Amino acid sequence: MWTWRNVAWTAALAGLAIGTGLVVAVPPAIADIKADLPYVCTTSSATHEIRLRLSASMPTRGTVGRAISLGRLRMSVVLPAEMAADLAGSAAGGGRSSSAPGADGSSGPGAPSPDLTMTARLGITALQDGQAMAIAWPSFALNGANASDGARQKVPLAGSGRLPAITPSSPGPLTLVGEQLTLQRAGGVSADQVRCVAAGETIVGSVGVRGSGTKKAVAPLVPGDTSKPGAAAPERSWECKEIPATSTDPRYDFNDDARLHEIFDQKKHPPPNIPMNDPQANVRGGIPFCIRASGFANVKKLGGANPIGAETLLRRGVVNISPQNRKENYQQQQGYFITDTTPSKATLLGFGFMPTMATATMEQVRPPAPYKGSLLTGNLRSDIASGIGGAPLPEGRPEETWGSAFVSVRAGETSVNGTPVQLGSHCGTSPTQLNIYTLTGKLGQRVDLTQGSTVTANVGLPAFSGCGIGEDLSPLLTASISGSDNAVQLEAAPWCQFSTVRPGSCDIPREPITVTVKPGGPVQVTAQGILIKGAGAEIRCDSMSLNMKLPTGHWLGRYPFADISKVAASGCRYRHGTFESPVAVTADTDSGWSLSFTSKAADGTLTSSIQGILFSVDGDFDGLKCRLRFGQNNNTTPAGTIEVPGLMSTAYNTEQRMLNVLPNAALYVTFGTTAGCQKVPGFPIGRYAVAFDKGFAFPPNQEISIP
Repeated sequence: MWTWRNVAWTAALAGLAIGTGLVVAVPPAIADIKADLPYVCTTSSATHEIRLRLSASMPTRGTVGRAISLGRLRMSVVLPAEMAADLAGSAAGGGRSSSAPGADGSSGPGAPSPDLTMTARLGITALQDGQAMAIAWPSFALNGANASDGARQKVPLAGSGRLPAITPSSPGPLTLVGEQLTLQRAGGVSADQVRCVAAGETIVGSVGVRGSGTKKAVAPLVPGDTSKPGAAAPERSWECKEIPATSTDPRYDFNDDARLHEIFDQKKHPPPNIPMNDPQANVRGGIPFCIRASGFANVKKLGGANPIGAETLLRRGVVNISPQNRKENYQQQQGYFITDTTPSKATLLGFGFMPTMATATMEQVRPPAPYKGSLLTGNLRSDIASGIGGAPLPEGRPEETWGSAFVSVRAGETSVNGTPVQLGSHCGTSPTQLNIYTLTGKLGQRVDLTQGSTVTANVGLPAFSGCGIGEDLSPLLTASISGSDNAVQLEAAPWCQFSTVRPGSCDIPREPITVTVKPGGPVQVTAQGILIKGAGAEIRCDSMSLNMKLPTGHWLGRYPFADISKVAASGCRYRHGTFESPVAVTADTDSGWSLSFTSKAADGTLTSSIQGILFSVDGDFDGLKCRLRFGQNNNTTPAGTIEVPGLMSTAYNTEQRMLNVLPNAALYVTFGTTAGCQKVPGFPIGRYAVAFDKGFAFPPNQEISIP
């Protein structure tokens, strides 16, 4: 019988596989179903939470090889007032009227002359026996009415349409899962599109399938077509497995293609500017990792972003290049990787007016000519701190990672205006180079690369070829999709180290850690009672405030999360014995003050840190007119010990909206202190504990969370 529960959004990015089936009969047992699916939609002004409600009468059982008719489905949603205003556009003020047809050509329910008519497209994945396949549901016309007096209020929308049949190819539960939802005002252009992603569990329903058959996924049946199953798509394996070492499998090694080898070229990428050991003396077996990532890829010509998921098998540290001077806080790690992506399915407006649904897969491929080798791998380089004193890299260089590989895009299931387009099994682009980048540290700020990071890329899409059956459709795809400057951004999950000693330790997927903020925007947060405890002396301030602009939305990167633009402290004074004098605190905001998040602790707080801390304290220090500098000292540079920014570990309490500085917080009196003042009573150059009576209070309307 039909059951109702949900699946996380990442499950909707599972690999797609298509089987075959025949139409024989419709199972007789029918049941009424209702599904309530949570989505988050992003408009031009904000993000909005909605509930998409689906209802239908569907079979409770099915048989292998026989079509399951899904019948007619009713779809409804209540738009929040602000979202309705964004979607309505000119219709909100001009009283647009429309009677757009439903999915099967009939008029959807609603007011006879509704003020607001939307086209809704819901992506659906069918899951069965560990396999998955995308189902092309038709678009739905949803009708509703705005307030007659122009006031902003919630707007209910509803519509209905007939669904295509599906044919199971193996026994067992068959589950339908909701994916991306796209809303667009009827008659609008591509700029009107609003994309919504699942904010929770989105299972539409499941039906039991009896009989025997092959272990393939279900096959869709195009509405009105009773014989042709969908085209085949490649299966995807998402298990974590070890990427072999060069010594055990010659198919895995650094790719010696000159274009991919450029990331190791010290002349083209930032060199460490310090004497380094011979790389050939540091060749090791490397450490294997499995990494999951999810995010979005823009198709510039279509003006939209598609959700993508990826799994990378990486061997890190095959070559480790270290400084000749072991006091230098630097190491370079080189490795190789293989990445597999899930098929990305989205509906966009081709040429700005044609609703086009397409499934595309980005595949890692061997480099094209003049390369004559056979390796599929991509190359990876990480410039990271070796951890000496927690200091930054030489000359204040950031910690960075580069990766380079060749990929091609394969086009799969496609339809235009709801009409399937047969592209064949060889439709795709020629290889193109994909260069990825991630920043994991800069002055006074660092995150562990293996804890996940934001990965960015910019890729050009070459011309398509081999598209179409009986007619060459390659020029059409090239004109609508191919081009340069297609941005990619992924959030990588914490890495899992593959281990034969601990088999199965990576079987449970590690998902990306991201931050959700609502409503975001400019804020000023203030802490009370700041104390820097010296040796027989102290510096105390009544309060300290930080100004920052919080990002808005879901799936935001953790590092750096928000830049701090202004720092102010009030009521500050220096005390040594019986001597007490006011002092002025001035922050160096160009040192990179920022807030970053790390993870969600067991108690629900968000581990975080304030980074890039540098400030001056000016005043009379028991007879000495001086400027003390607070931050951190780096004694690993060729120039000797220098002043660098410091950091304070923090924890964000989501219930109290409070950023608390942890008890182990400390800062240094730095070598940037005024000459002759490096022995101020109670504060010679050195490390000093920092404490706060009360943490930084965020406005009560700000919601910051790590799902």
